[in-house]
Amino acid sequence: LPVGRPDRGGRKDILVGYLKKIQHDLTSEDIDELVDESSEMTPADIKLLIQEEAPRKALFAGHDRIQSEDFIEALREVQVGLKNPITGIDPKEREKLAVHEAGHAVLQWVLTDYRIATTTIIRYGEALGHMMPVETRDRTIRTLNETWVDLVIGIGGRAGETKSAGREQTRRPAGSRATRLACSFALRCSPPRRS
Repeated sequence: LPVGRPDRGGRKDILVGYLKKIQHDLTSEDIDELVDESSEMTPADIKLLIQEEAPRKALFAGHDRIQSEDFIEALREVQVGLKNPITGIDPKEREKLAVHEAGHAVLQWVLTDYRIATTTIIRYGEALGHMMPVETRDRTIRTLNETWVDLVIGIGGRAGETKSAGREQTRRPAGSRATRLACSFALRCSPPRRS
């Protein structure tokens, strides 16, 4: 039986329900932050976070209660995969990766009202780095303009590389004409400023 993503109120009810069953040190502000940052999660994801992943993080950290940082770290793993830092990365490669992720973050900040929860060059899952936006309100319908903005932000990393060094520098599929066109658009586009 497919179950969709709950709205903010539903996520809070689910989180609070599961939190009543465990020992934790979350404040009401911490819970609100978890509610905000779990906007892409299903009820099953939330259950996994509260009952398995956060307790595992707390156990390995030696905590006797689940702490806020245990939840946040577990949330990242549920959303984007296991943390797997790249050791021995060349400083120039690290800079290229940072510019790439900054490209996403800058466009996210300029073009939307989302809050940026994380921008990192620590590898999680398959991604060498990532930028994690958090919606500031529930959205049930996406407009064509919002979809276009998502596309522009998605290629923002390439735009950042191009602006910084004059060419793309991270991995990409060969022959990605769409990426080149979207990158060109993002560099020429004069995005509206946030008010």
